[in-house]
Amino acid sequence: MFLSPGEAQRGDGTPRAAASPSRDLGAAVRAALERDAAAAYAVSASSGVEATDGAGSAPVLHAPNPAQGIDAFFTTEGVRVAPRAGADWRLEIRVAGFGAEGAVEPVAAAAPSVGGRRVEYRRGDLVEWYENGPRGIEQGFTLNAPPAGTERGLPVRVEMAVRSDLEPALDAEGRAVSWAAPGAADPALRYDGLIAFDAGGRRLPRGWSWIAGASPSSSTRPAPRIP
Repeated sequence: MFLSPGEAQRGDGTPRAAASPSRDLGAAVRAALERDAAAAYAVSASSGVEATDGAGSAPVLHAPNPAQGIDAFFTTEGVRVAPRAGADWRLEIRVAGFGAEGAVEPVAAAAPSVGGRRVEYRRGDLVEWYENGPRGIEQGFTLNAPPAGTERGLPVRVEMAVRSDLEPALDAEGRAVSWAAPGAADPALRYDGLIAFDAGGRRLPRGWSWIAGASPSSSTRPAPRIP
């Protein structure tokens, strides 16, 4: 929550623009929130293990999110999100494909690695990452090199397979997906904030598409980096 001064008055009683909040104060607040989040939202290995193609086992990574009331679990099979208490639902997300429009290829399996509040799946030139914090769990993709086909102006696509007992709904602008329990008025989860930048920091066109009964896909114009 951010507080700002209310409308002040000039000496003659006419409205006067309020002073802008101090940038130093804002930076101090953000720094304090980051320190708190570093401990409360740290990702760690849980007590469970999961098989990896019969060649051994890997820890399941657990990301608690007390502010949003959810838990996320990361395995080689993808990400599972569930409520910490109360409601009983599950949402599973797995990145299934990546490439230029019309040339999307299945992604290689990868084990998740953790560093503080961040989890990464490294698949060659594609890095899929998640950052756990008070606002929720942020998902992003970093491209170390553009896939073949983007030199012809084709957009980049990341395809994700989703499984859940919640019902999805794509908003009118194609920028957000909400999941709600059947018959519920309010969504249990909302997936939004889709943005894309190129290596120079310029924003790129982006959007979602949804294949009924299959998976949602995000796309953007060619770029070496998609946060």
